[in-house]
Amino acid sequence: MLIVHHELLPEIYLLVLAPDPAAPSEFELAHHLSCAARSGKPAVWVDCRLVATMSATAARLLWACQYRLRRRGAQLVLCRVSAALAQQLRQHGPSGTAPDLHLVDSLDEAATQLHTQPAQHPNRNYSQPRTMPCSSFPPLPAGLTPAQERAWTQRCWTAGRIIAQQAATAGGPDAEVIIHLQPYVRGEITLGQAIGRLLDYQARH
Repeated sequence: MLIVHHELLPEIYLLVLAPDPAAPSEFELAHHLSCAARSGKPAVWVDCRLVATMSATAARLLWACQYRLRRRGAQLVLCRVSAALAQQLRQHGPSGTAPDLHLVDSLDEAATQLHTQPAQHPNRNYSQPRTMPCSSFPPLPAGLTPAQERAWTQRCWTAGRIIAQQAATAGGPDAEVIIHLQPYVRGEITLGQAIGRLLDYQARH
C-alpha cells in the first residue's frame, strides 16, 4: 500500500491510500497509522477512493487504529469507500459487539461531522478567532445577511488555518494553495471539494 500523508488542518490527520504492487508488506501503512494515532489530533481521515481492495493485514490495521483512537476520544473516518471494500473490511473486523468502522461517502460529509461534533479535547483550543487570520482573501463583501457574514467568516477562518498549516509544514505559504482556496472562501465550492482539489494539486507536485 502506498500512503500519502497530508496535514491540511490542525485537527485532521489525513492519509490517502493507493495500491502499490511493489510493496511486499503493510509496514508503511502500519507506520502511518501509528503516527496518526500518536498525533493527538481528534480526527484521522483515510481516503480510500483509489483502493478497490486491500489485504487482510491492512484491514486489521485499520480496525486496530480505530480501537486505539476511540480509547483517547478521537475518531477514525474512512472516506469514499466502495461497497465491495466496505464488505471486505467488515469481514476482517472483530466479532461480537465492537463498533463498526466509520465510513462516509465524501470528504464533505467528513468535514460536516468534524465541525458539528463537540470538542473531545478540552485542553485544546479550536475556537474561532474574532478576526480573520489570513490577509490572502478579499474583505467581507457588502450586502450580506448576518447569517451569510458568519458563514463567510467561518470559511475564511478555515481557509486561513489550512494555509497556516501548509506553511508550517512546507516552510512557507504556497500561492497555488491560496488560489485553490479562493472559490471555497467565496462560497462557490464546499470544504470537501476544496480539500479534494488540494489533494489533486499536491499529488501532481
